[in-house]
Amino acid sequence: MAERIKVGLIYSYQEQWIAGAYYIENLVHALNALPDALKPSIVLLCSNNKDFERINRATNYPYINWHSLNVKYNIIERVINKVCRTITKRNFIEKLPTNKNIDVLFPSMDFIPLPVERKIYWIPDFQEDYLPHFFSEEEVKYRKSLQKRLSELETNIVFSSQDALNDFERLYPKHVCKTYVLRFAVTHPSGYKSLDIQNIRQKYNIPKDYFFVPNQFWVHKNHILVLKALQVLKSKGEDYCVAFSGKQEDYRSPNHFEKLKDYVQKHQLEENVRFLGFIDRAEQLALMKHAKAVIQPSLFEGWSTVVEDVKAMNQMVILSDLKVHREQTENYNNKHFFNPHDEHDLATKIQKVYHEYDGSNNFSYNYQNDIERFGKRFVEILRDVIGN
Repeated sequence: MAERIKVGLIYSYQEQWIAGAYYIENLVHALNALPDALKPSIVLLCSNNKDFERINRATNYPYINWHSLNVKYNIIERVINKVCRTITKRNFIEKLPTNKNIDVLFPSMDFIPLPVERKIYWIPDFQEDYLPHFFSEEEVKYRKSLQKRLSELETNIVFSSQDALNDFERLYPKHVCKTYVLRFAVTHPSGYKSLDIQNIRQKYNIPKDYFFVPNQFWVHKNHILVLKALQVLKSKGEDYCVAFSGKQEDYRSPNHFEKLKDYVQKHQLEENVRFLGFIDRAEQLALMKHAKAVIQPSLFEGWSTVVEDVKAMNQMVILSDLKVHREQTENYNNKHFFNPHDEHDLATKIQKVYHEYDGSNNFSYNYQNDIERFGKRFVEILRDVIGN
C-alpha cells in the first residue's frame, strides 16, 4: 500500500465564526466516508487538546493526531534561531510541523506561519467586492491585497463554489496560482433525530408551526427582510412565527441586533419572532428538521452551510435568489427562491409553503453522495498539489 498523504488541517473552535470550525469538522467526516486506502493521515493543528478531542470524539477518524500551535522557545533557542535565520532564512530549532510531518497544509493562513512548503489557501467568497459598505476600508484593502498577492504566487487556492472562482478570475485574470473548486458537504450528529421536539419548542416558547432562520446576526445575512415580510403578513391579518438562532454580535455593525429588536417592538411583532441566541447544535438541527421550512435570506454567500444542512435532512428551504444558491441547489428540488430585496416576494413564498407543504410532498435526495464527493475531491486536490 502506498504511503498515506499527510495533510495538516488548521482548526479552532470559535463561536465568532462557527462556520469555519464546522467546515473542518465536516471535512474530516467526509474523509472518513472514503475507502480506507484513500484516507489521508491528518495532523490537526490547533491551540489546545480540547479542540483536538472535539473532532476526534465526533469523527472517530482512524489516522489523526494533533500538534499545538502554541509552541514556545527558551532564550537560548531564540538566539540560535535568530542567528540561523540570518544565514539560512529558517530556524535551526523547529517545534512547529515541517515538510517532514506534513505533505500539504490546509487552509494556509499568513498569520499562522508554518514551515511547510506545499500550501492550499481557501477563499470562501468575495463579499467585500459586492457589499463593500459592510466592511471597513482597512478590511477591504487587506482582503484585496491578500488576494492579489496570492494570485501572483505559484501557490494553490480552493474556492467553495464555481461562482467564487468566476469572481476570482474576473478580478485577477492574469493569476498564476492554481485554482480548485471544492464544494463542501455536512455530516450531522445522529443524536439530533432522537431529541424530543416538543420539549425543545417548549424550552424556547415556539409554537407547533414555525419557520426557522439559523444564521449568525451579521448584516449581510439579511434578517431585516424576514422581519419586514412578517410585518407584511401581519398587516394582512396573517400571523406566522419565525425563530432565529445564532450569535447576536456583528463586529462590523455593533448595533445591528439592537436595531432588529427595535424593529420587532416598533411593529409589534413580539408574538411572531423568537430570538434564541447561540444554541446547541443538536437542538438547532432538530428545530430545522421540524420547521415548516428553513429560510435563508442572505445577501451573499460563498457556499451556505445552512443550505447544506437543509439538503442533508431533505427539508424545504426558502432562499434568496443568488447565483451561488442556484449552483448549490441545482439538483435539489425542495426549494423556493425569492428576491432578497423584496419582502413582499418573501411573504408570498412563506404563505405558499405554509399552506401547500407538509413534508409529505417533498422530493427524495441522497445526500450521502455529496459527502463522499466532498472527500474524494479534497483527496484529488491533495494529490494534484503533491504531484502524484
